[in-house]
Amino acid sequence: MPAPAPRPAAPAAELQRARVLAAAIAVACEHGVGSVTVSRVIKRAHVSRRTFYELFANREDCLCAAYEEIAGVVLSHATLACEAQSRWVDRIRAGLQAALELFDEQPQLARLCFVEAPAAGEQTLRSRAKLVRAVAERLDRDYATERSSRVPPAIALAGEAFIGGVLEILHTRLLAPDGARLAELSSQLTAIVVLPYLGPAAARRELARTNAPPAPSSSALDGGGALLSPPPMRLTHRTLLVLSVISDSPGLSNRAIGDRAEIKDQGQVSKLLSRLGELGLIANSGAGQAHGAANAWRLDHAGAQLIQSVGPRSSVSASGPERVEGVTRE
Repeated sequence: MPAPAPRPAAPAAELQRARVLAAAIAVACEHGVGSVTVSRVIKRAHVSRRTFYELFANREDCLCAAYEEIAGVVLSHATLACEAQSRWVDRIRAGLQAALELFDEQPQLARLCFVEAPAAGEQTLRSRAKLVRAVAERLDRDYATERSSRVPPAIALAGEAFIGGVLEILHTRLLAPDGARLAELSSQLTAIVVLPYLGPAAARRELARTNAPPAPSSSALDGGGALLSPPPMRLTHRTLLVLSVISDSPGLSNRAIGDRAEIKDQGQVSKLLSRLGELGLIANSGAGQAHGAANAWRLDHAGAQLIQSVGPRSSVSASGPERVEGVTRE
């Protein structure tokens, strides 16, 4: 199998990579992993085939990266929940429940991770096995820290096997027709995980505990909209430059934005600003020409997140190179 293509380090290229991953996840959720093709992904992401292969070696590399992206977001959220607890067993329960609640919010992603993953290829399966080992090692370290002793090798191996069993249980539950919430399994799954470490009595105590009520929706799986909804437009150097100008100086008029972005055609400026407004990236806080006053543009929440993901303003300066890596120059 060819080695993964090197990923460009430029912030703009990272933004394009996020768009492609969002598109791959969306296509996989809607049509299944087997229907994910490079053509479908680039059409959904509004990027060129050349850009795709600058970022990923092939379809399998992209799918593996998409799986790792979802897993990374879920693990990050679960870790935050764990850190709010002091006891090891309570951290296990809190982390599991946080992860399961996120998957309940977006069942398509849960199905992608636990049901569709094998169809994504050997690279994704290896990544999943590596993830299981990493989680097991983290359990061992936290347990050893709390007990001030090493985890016996036999228990460590059993812990990894039991985590694999949790994945199989989630796989089975997602195939069931009843549509029950995954978070309802928090007590049972916590009992399974702690059994090799604390024994049957502790596992029974976890089974008897009542699951905490679901936490308010956090939208963590959206990543600010990035995981499932790439912006429905081609990101050009000019688009990023206009957003950067608005970010630096909120309240500018169409003409002022055009001057700072060095776009002489005011018709093009107005058309671009209107399109960005329709996409929810910018908002007009001025009276507008209908009231005899100039527009006053500012970034909306989605636009601010997009610009933040691009990084330093120098990467989208008007006097910059003709092509920014990963972004088409108009």
